[in-house]
Amino acid sequence: MRVRILCLLIVAAMVAVLAPWRAKAAAAPYKYSRGFISSFDGTPIVWNLFLPNDASASHKVPVILRGHGWGGSGETPSNASGTLAKLVAADYAVMTWDSRGFGQSGGEANIDDPGFEARDASALIDLLATRPEIAQNAPGDPLLGMTGGSYAGGIQLALAAFDHRVDAIAPEITWNDLRYSLFPHGVIKFGWDQLLYADGLATAGADGIDPSGTAGIQTGIYAPEIHEAEAKGAALGYADQATLDWFKGKSAAYYGIGHPVRVPTLLMQGSVDTLFNLNDAYANFRQLQANKEPTKLIAFCGGHVSCPSDYKDGDARDHMDAAILTWFAKYLRHQNVNTGAPVEYTTQDGVWHTAANFPTVSDRGAARLVSAKGSVSVVNSGLPTAGPGPNESIDAVTTDGPSLSGDPGTGTVPVLTATKATQVVGIGHVSGTVTGVGAGTHLFFKLVDREANRVLDLQAESLRVDGPLLNTPVKFDLNLIGVTYALPAGHHLDLQISTSSLAHLEYRGPASVTVAATVTVPTF
Repeated sequence: MRVRILCLLIVAAMVAVLAPWRAKAAAAPYKYSRGFISSFDGTPIVWNLFLPNDASASHKVPVILRGHGWGGSGETPSNASGTLAKLVAADYAVMTWDSRGFGQSGGEANIDDPGFEARDASALIDLLATRPEIAQNAPGDPLLGMTGGSYAGGIQLALAAFDHRVDAIAPEITWNDLRYSLFPHGVIKFGWDQLLYADGLATAGADGIDPSGTAGIQTGIYAPEIHEAEAKGAALGYADQATLDWFKGKSAAYYGIGHPVRVPTLLMQGSVDTLFNLNDAYANFRQLQANKEPTKLIAFCGGHVSCPSDYKDGDARDHMDAAILTWFAKYLRHQNVNTGAPVEYTTQDGVWHTAANFPTVSDRGAARLVSAKGSVSVVNSGLPTAGPGPNESIDAVTTDGPSLSGDPGTGTVPVLTATKATQVVGIGHVSGTVTGVGAGTHLFFKLVDREANRVLDLQAESLRVDGPLLNTPVKFDLNLIGVTYALPAGHHLDLQISTSSLAHLEYRGPASVTVAATVTVPTF
């Protein structure tokens, strides 16, 4: 009996010792709360707040606003990212939210419009200014940064342009000008435009009607202009002026002229991202530099398109998370830390490189420019681009591969032979004339590694040429999409000029044209 009692006492003592350890191990690394605000027009905006456990009125912490992608909703404890966890671990509060029209928030999605979504985010800042745990620059002005990608990157630029309480931002894979991103040089980016329309519609139409939602039942969805753009684009085969004007208003390229973004900005963009490519990031980079703000650009392998299986991403997520924490340490906490070179990029071998600028033909920096000329004759069939089949992946309608040998719609201009390993890095340029027969054509320009049979970073730039073309040469002059590609020794770099693309809408009419082109690319 004594032995049994002794055993029970030992077990009880072990439970008493283990219980606190278990409770400590299971404790959340933050304090979490959820609620909603009524925005400027009464629209309910649902928010989530993650506070470090040590945050209090006597230990105030900076706060990071972190949005979500198109059609998504704000991170909660059930789906919090590794980046959010790292921010909280670094003693930052993080607020996420459901953008209007999505998740459990009300209203209609207006694509990060300064007059709608930016004002919603300003209302969130008003709320944060009342929290005793949040550090402030001044009454009503929280010490505040922003992170997030794509749609969550667009809101950072819009909010920083119109609400000067934002202190530093770190947008990933976002746009500068939606007219270029969605309708580059007059051509509908068919694959992405269709996927985005369908994806956001599916989530916006369902997520808000849960009666147990934080703000009650919400029926908001898309602004009418989004539906109009979809219908008119399908009918016409191109974006009309009214559509372009509407998307212009959601772009830093436009509102940033009268309302410049004046905060330290860390830009991160995917080299293989065919939705918001490196040209989008470079345009933001140059705009911020013109505003004399600290600015850094990181080009990594990934984004809206996954890093290809035979590429190496150089541990991009960890690299960018470390850069984000360093950026906020310097520009929110004003610590004496080194944020590194103005430009960092990784080539497809996973090796990271640094540079003083991202080379272009007009601003090549340390890059060497290589030029070539050529003339090709191509035929446009006039057949509309087909949508994705049931067994095709997203990449099949959002990226481009090399044209098949003998394709009458494609011609090739040899650019260079790599006598040694050569980096093709930066934004190239192509100019020339189009002559021939037809009402017009779409042209697609792809830099190709001939031996690897690969389009550099999956990118193809597009151009709409309106005729009539007969006896009327049409001049063109445009930048190619930026790349960060290591061309192996012995490989050839070609420029393919084509009238068709899996990722874009073809011109709806037959044509036979000759394209005389001069192409220039920056190399290291």
